[in-house]
Order: sequence, then structure tokens, then C-alpha cells
Amino acid sequence: IAIGLVAMAIFVARQLTLQKQDRALLDLRTFGSLNYTLSVMMMAVAMMALFGTVILLPIYTQNVVGIDTLQTGLLLLPGSLLMGVMGPIVGRLYDRYGTTPLLVPGTILVATVMWLLTLVDQNTPIWGILAGHVTISVGLALMFTPLFTASLSSLPMQLYSHGSAILGSAQQVAGAAGVALLVAVMTLQSEALGRAGLAPVDALGGGIQAGFMCGAVISLIAIVLAFLVKKPPANPEMAGMG
Repeated sequence: IAIGLVAMAIFVARQLTLQKQDRALLDLRTFGSLNYTLSVMMMAVAMMALFGTVILLPIYTQNVVGIDTLQTGLLLLPGSLLMGVMGPIVGRLYDRYGTTPLLVPGTILVATVMWLLTLVDQNTPIWGILAGHVTISVGLALMFTPLFTASLSSLPMQLYSHGSAILGSAQQVAGAAGVALLVAVMTLQSEALGRAGLAPVDALGGGIQAGFMCGAVISLIAIVLAFLVKKPPANPEMAGMG
């Protein structure tokens, strides 16, 4: 972690120097836009929730509930398909209503499901897991399209490519960080419960609950940010572009 932080500091310092000559690999002047910065932060939280859930749910269904990999895939399929189908629909809603009517309910749905997932155990019905995954998929769908559009629309044209690259990088880093964090919490709690004398399945279930608790706490940040991200006014630099 220390090496990574030092490397990041060196990279940022180098980019700040190069951007004065318009030669930066990632022009950090994009963060001069508050709306862009808030959108990136919200996107990071959403990706942590998405990737963390995608990793922990299969571990839970296969090792705690006891269903096989095919059944787990089929269980997660409806929510994944629904998220894809909702993309263009949410885009049209964004054009009509802006960010707040989409982001606020989206973040509330995600946070609600994350908190409910802290209660899962061996007796949780499969239909409950299915309903939870579909609901969190709807919430994430309500977040992704508005955040992509609002973030990049907040930048001048010359920074679009840098803004897109930074947004994509933030997604990947946040997703990886979310997986690492939630799995680490799950593992530590499972080992602690195992040493306390719980059966392996019960210990793993408790670890998964702790992992979801961590994700649930993080998801609350997105609710606050949802009220701050705004739909940017039409950018005159976009005029005449297809």
C-alpha cells in the first residue's frame, strides 16, 4: 500500500507538470469541475457495491446455501439482464428529468439491499436473494447512465478524452478495491468466528454478513452525493456534433 501511494503521488506530480504543456497522460484539470469530481466519487461507490456484491453473493449461495454454480448463475442472470435493458430507458429519463430524480432513488435502493444482505444466513429463501439482486441491479442502472452523462457533460471539449479515461480508471480501481475490502472483511470475520468455535458454514455466513455490512456503510456515502450531482447545462461546444 505504501509503495502504491508513493507511486500515485509521483504520477500525480508528473501529470501536473505535463498538463501545463498539454502533454499529460491524464489531465487532472478535469477535477476542477466539482460536478465531475462528485460524479466520479459516486461512480466509485457504485462500482464497489457492484463488484463486492457480484463476488460475495456466489460465495454465499454456493458455500452457505448450498446451490451449485449453474443455479447461482441463473439466479444472478435476471438482474444482470435487467440492468442492461434499463440503460437506454434511464438515458431517456435523464434527458427529461435530470440527475436527482434518478440518482436519489437509485442510491436508496442500493443501500437498502446492501443493508438487507447483512441479514442473510442459511435460512434465507432463494427468492429473497433473487429479489435483492434484481432490486440492486435496478438501483445501479438508475445511477450509471446519469453519472456517465453528467460527469463528462461537465467538462470542456478538450478535456473529454481525459475525463473519460479517468472515469474508466476510477471504475476499475474502485471495483478492485471493493472486492479486496469486502473479501478481506469476510475472511477476517470468518476466521475469528471459526476460532470462537462456530461451524465452518456458520463462520463463513457471519463473515459474509460482515462483508455486506462494510459495503452497506459505504453505500450511504452515495445517498449524500446523489443530492449534490447536477445535470450540467447544454454545452455550447457540443453544438454541431453528432
